[in-house]
Amino acid sequence: MRTTTTRTASVLLGVGLATTIVATMIPFLGNPAGSAIAEHVRDGYPAYSAQAVASAVDAYLIGLGVIGALGAVAWIVALALTRSHRTAARWVATAAFLVGTALAVFDLVVRDTSGDTGLPLSVGLVGLLPSVVGMIAVLALWKHSTVRGLEAR
Repeated sequence: MRTTTTRTASVLLGVGLATTIVATMIPFLGNPAGSAIAEHVRDGYPAYSAQAVASAVDAYLIGLGVIGALGAVAWIVALALTRSHRTAARWVATAAFLVGTALAVFDLVVRDTSGDTGLPLSVGLVGLLPSVVGMIAVLALWKHSTVRGLEAR
């Protein structure tokens, strides 16, 4: 990888890491934590007790927290590989982008038994933000690459 490509990609990967951390924290905001999710669950299941709503919110927050933590690890690994000029950085970043985007789209569109989306639209959309940065980072990583055997002769 070229130095400028490495520098640009490193900055983008750092921005992606920061975006992932913020996007992971946003659902936990509110008083009590996860109040936007709690409101969404209460709207979908008006017969749920406060304890049932709290259990559902806890499950969502744990799932989102785990996904966010794994995403942060993927950004860090891709960043370390990029800074050490490893070709694997492209593949790791691409795989992480594809898996992360699939999970974010799933979180955005999956329907629960109430017929509504499992998560509020705002939480689902925030979850897509790291994918936008990821797409740009992956494009930057592949920008000046050549595939062995296919380069111009």
